[in-house]
This record gives sequence, C-alpha cells and structure tokens, in this order.
Amino acid sequence: RVFTAMAPGCSSLDPILSALALPPATTAEGLRAAQKDEFHGNEFSLLVSHALGALAGPQWVQKHREEVRAAARLAYGGLSTARLAQTPGEEYCDITCVDAATGQPLPLRRRWIAVLIGALTPYLALRLEARLVSAARSSESPLAA
Repeated sequence: RVFTAMAPGCSSLDPILSALALPPATTAEGLRAAQKDEFHGNEFSLLVSHALGALAGPQWVQKHREEVRAAARLAYGGLSTARLAQTPGEEYCDITCVDAATGQPLPLRRRWIAVLIGALTPYLALRLEARLVSAARSSESPLAA
C-alpha cells in the first residue's frame, strides 16, 4: 500500500489518474493524512458516544467504551470506502492510496481489509492485554510459574 500525490482536480476514481505516473507522497504527507484521519475519527467516536449515551445511557456507553470506539472507527473508514472516495485525511493532503506494484487505486476488497485492520487491531490488542493482565494476576496463571 503506497500513497501518491494526486493530480490537481482528479478524483480517486478518475481514469486520468491511472494514466499518470504520479510521484509517491512524502512521509510528511502520509503522516499528516493519518493525523487528520485520527483527529476526525476521534471526533466521530465522541459524537457516536454522545448519541449512544442519549439513547442507552452513559453507564452503558462507559461499560462498552472500547466496542463503541471500534465501531466508530469501522464506520469512519467504512463510509469513505463504501463511497469509493479518499478519507478526509487523504483528501486534505491531496493524496490517494494505490497498489505499490501497479500504481492503480486499491481494489475495494483491499480497502475494506485495511479499514477492518485499522478498526479492529487496537480493540483486539486491548482485549488481549486485559486478558493477559487478568491471567498474570490470578494464581492459576501459566505466566506465574
């Protein structure tokens, strides 16, 4: 997965993009796009939390905080992917994600895989950490031996 700078005025679906040999995006552009997406993703997660808090109550939201955050991350990335568009961070930096080998925009399946990995990896890591800490604290822990 590689980011490339976009030609001015071209959308990620524009056939002109596939004919142009665009330079790779700089590390700074990729970082800036990721930071912008992180910021907007966190804002979206906060809005989802507030909405769920109004519907289900703040105790429920607090109890399911990590699940709500993972679902919001999935929705944030999924909304861009479902409409076959750049994420807001990519759009802000005028870059697009392409296949490193072909230079073509990523196929929809690969974009969805990236969204799933980005949304679920932090959640699964937190769940694994909680289980390891719990196992380490218990006397039956295989790690205590």
